Amino acid sequence: MLFVGSIHQEDSPNLDSLHWYLNEIMPALALEMEEVPLLNFVGYVDPRIDLSAFDNEPMIKIHGYMPDLEPYYNENRIFIAPTRFAAGTPYKIYESAAFGLPCVATSLLADQLGWRPGAELLVASVGDPKGFARQIARLYCTEDLWAALRRHAIERIERENNKLKFTEALKQIMEKALAPKLSSAAGRKHSAARKSVTVG
Repeated sequence: MLFVGSIHQEDSPNLDSLHWYLNEIMPALALEMEEVPLLNFVGYVDPRIDLSAFDNEPMIKIHGYMPDLEPYYNENRIFIAPTRFAAGTPYKIYESAAFGLPCVATSLLADQLGWRPGAELLVASVGDPKGFARQIARLYCTEDLWAALRRHAIERIERENNKLKFTEALKQIMEKALAPKLSSAAGRKHSAARKSVTVG
């Protein structure tokens, strides 16, 4: 399994996610699966962060920053995002989908994305570690479900993030940003023209 993110400070959502997985999700997962898969966490971790809670846990491996994530996306079966609070757009789910790695995420992230639970990703509530564990086990062990989520997530990425959509969205943003300035400039030009006619 793969989880990607950075940890810059002690109140980081990603650090909270790791602790939640260690303390609540993983014990529940041990009841759902005969063998708990290794969780690989990849991303920058500030050297001052205390990770001692994970030192003696063989089923969680913290790799730190890696310049190339592609090998990790290729070598893992599923992506998880056990995020209970967040401050930004969950780009990591877009990225995992683009690499063809289906995802289990919290309802918080699914709501932010607007993706369909059960179709493009599997979802559990932020207050339901047992539910999150069940979703991991379902996705990890059910080949048809794995393939369907993978396909639907890729299709969603292609619909929402193609070049034409990006260009159109950027055009709308620029038009909205420039509209007041263009309107103001046109007004000044019209006023100057009226003054010129009056003086003439």
